[in-house]
Amino acid sequence: MTADRSEIIFLKGNDPLTVLINKKAVELFLTLQNFDASSLNIEESFKDYFINHHLGKRLFFSIQNSAHIIYKAVKKTGKSIENINIVDYGAGLGTLYMLGGMLHFKRMVYNDYLPDWKNTAESICKALQINIDVYVTGDIDTVLN
Repeated sequence: MTADRSEIIFLKGNDPLTVLINKKAVELFLTLQNFDASSLNIEESFKDYFINHHLGKRLFFSIQNSAHIIYKAVKKTGKSIENINIVDYGAGLGTLYMLGGMLHFKRMVYNDYLPDWKNTAESICKALQINIDVYVTGDIDTVLN
């Protein structure tokens, strides 16, 4: 997809939350579209997986779904983003935690059961300069603690 920034729409609407999430989603999309993941210092199998499954055809779909999930969750709380803690439980290498990190929630927590996924996600976010407050490896009990 080679569109002008203003032509890319992940969420329709013009309320301030929609505008903010769409702006950050577009920023993430363009960043990932132009990201040279081959330069990451991660295991080849994870690099290959990230490039082939997350930077390919499903990138737009993934970010669009992440934007919708975040929008609906924030609206449901009735709070502003800076007053919400969010956890991407079982995050893998998706885009929800990345977009959440760009939106400056009170606290953005990444979780995956496997340390290798966590380490890979942490490397990706570091390379993209996306701040995730806490990376948690483990099951639901670990996350809740």
